[in-house]
Amino acid sequence: MEPSQQCQDAVSTNCMILSSSLRYLLIVLFIINLVGFWIISALWGVLCALPHYIGATSTADGSHSAVSMGSAMYVVGLVVETLADYQKWQFKSKNPGKFCDVGLVSLMCVYLVFLIAKFEI
Repeated sequence: MEPSQQCQDAVSTNCMILSSSLRYLLIVLFIINLVGFWIISALWGVLCALPHYIGATSTADGSHSAVSMGSAMYVVGLVVETLADYQKWQFKSKNPGKFCDVGLVSLMCVYLVFLIAKFEI
């Protein structure tokens, strides 16, 4: 076998080893990212449920004004979010495939109202 053929065989073998190593590295990184995603999701779920856990285990009576204010904030948030979703649905039915940039969705206040309604900030 001549030297140029030996060199080509060596390069081909090294490329195959490098290729399989890169595939292995990509699989490992994917698994690490997947596990990280689920850990963060679990922690976020616990954090979001914490107010409920604290309220459900509390023996003290809640303040009537705080309950009324929290209920009002929830209703306002629900109405605004529902209206924004309706406006977005109307826009998408008339303009399929386009980004909705009209109505309450365009103001980006929907996300703030969503946070207020969900967490009663």
